[in-house]
Amino acid sequence: MKILSNKVIYHDGRHNAFTSMVRWRDKYWLAFRNGTHHRSNDGRIMIINSEDLESWSEPKIVIDTDIDDRDPAVFVWDDELFVISMSYNRKLHEGEKERRLASMSSFVIHSSDGKNWTEPQRTLPEHRVIWWVSNGPDALYASVYRPDDAGNYKERITELWRSNNGLEWEKVSVISDRDNSTEAALVFLPDERLFAYVRHDKNDWPEITMSSPPYVKWKPIVDFDFRHNGPCMGLVGDKLVTSGRSIFEDDKTPLADDLCRERKRGLIMGVFDPNTLQWKPTLAIPHSRGVRGPDDPETHEDQGMNWPDISYASIMDLGDGNFVMVHYEGFKGWASDIRAAILTM
Repeated sequence: MKILSNKVIYHDGRHNAFTSMVRWRDKYWLAFRNGTHHRSNDGRIMIINSEDLESWSEPKIVIDTDIDDRDPAVFVWDDELFVISMSYNRKLHEGEKERRLASMSSFVIHSSDGKNWTEPQRTLPEHRVIWWVSNGPDALYASVYRPDDAGNYKERITELWRSNNGLEWEKVSVISDRDNSTEAALVFLPDERLFAYVRHDKNDWPEITMSSPPYVKWKPIVDFDFRHNGPCMGLVGDKLVTSGRSIFEDDKTPLADDLCRERKRGLIMGVFDPNTLQWKPTLAIPHSRGVRGPDDPETHEDQGMNWPDISYASIMDLGDGNFVMVHYEGFKGWASDIRAAILTM
């Protein structure tokens, strides 16, 4: 695997992140979050489109509630374009200096032309959020995460939900309930098997797990033993390509050279063969700058904001072994850009 090009496609000096892309009506449609920084409370969802992955439209704000709208999922159903946000409500608790998560919700909108959109409506019970949506053989399916049964946000559970219209959803199964599971990328194969690439916040060791119709039972396939998160998975040819935020300080990270470890963060990519059920690391992409130092421009007084921020990709097959990977790269504090990389297998 190698990179053919890697270009910034959106920059406005703010923190742009958390991409989701779909092909609809001969255009690529890309949704992402736009906010002051990685965890600011002013997050809103924007969407842009392109015919050729080179020239992109001006952004349109499509979801902007009074809480932090983030991690959009864009998908198509019945020739309508849908966007779902994962919206965080943070509150300042007594004796604390920083707001922390108090509740989370998912809001959905849809459009028949990509220009005029419905008003956002809540689509799941509070404290459950949709993170990824895939078109299955009979319906739409989404990965959903929630706090545990005691309401603990530090012990979360990842579920699979189903919808026939993109608006109303019902629970199908639990994908993972161990190690504080949260985000899960979903890919259906032509043989109707469903694979999930699941994040575990307890140790940053994700897993790949599999289910077959009716998707009520899950079988663990790959347990990773090195730290990475922000999962993405896409079907390229007959293989599943994975991408995630790499934590290069982990000595077990494959393919990491001295530059990767100097830059601290980047992407780790791999190929999973659904026939042999084996995953192989194929490419490590270091952050373009690494941690901002005191002499760098726009250095933040909060050192945590100077750390590199990169991940949350979307992968789409272009044919002949080529694919596009849209992702973001920047810093925890503003700014962060949306990039489109063309790669070949």
